[in-house]
Amino acid sequence: MKYVIETQVRENYAAHDEDYKHGVDQPYWKNKSGSTYIVEAPGEHIDVAYEVADLVTSSNEMFEETIFDVTAVEDDYESEYVKDQKRYDPEGYDTLYLDNIIRQGKSGDWYMKRGYIVGGFQKGTEYDHLVGKFIGNIDNLTKGKCVMKVTDNKKEYI
Repeated sequence: MKYVIETQVRENYAAHDEDYKHGVDQPYWKNKSGSTYIVEAPGEHIDVAYEVADLVTSSNEMFEETIFDVTAVEDDYESEYVKDQKRYDPEGYDTLYLDNIIRQGKSGDWYMKRGYIVGGFQKGTEYDHLVGKFIGNIDNLTKGKCVMKVTDNKKEYI
């Protein structure tokens, strides 16, 4: 079963001011774009998606990322963001930023794959060999660290 977690990000602009730490300024929260996470979860319990959501959301005096929505989706789901990029650039000239995919490993830890496909604009440059290939990272969300870099299916453990 797949679930989509959509988040909303807010940044406290007042927290950038040195006086804010001394309680002088009032918070000034500004909305930013959030993220889309696709969770490939065992079983058909949406509670699993909420468990994962706790690993990708956070809140402090400067920044917060909170759950906007959690929904069950079909196996071929792509976010509107990815679909829009493909519609705008069907030839793959620009970089294609992919949805974050979250899966549970054999250890029980949750892992997130994040990255992009290198665009055709790199043809004729030193990165020509990467055009059309995936570049990204694998994060262990349970432990809170990046554990692998991936370049065209070549894995480098960190």
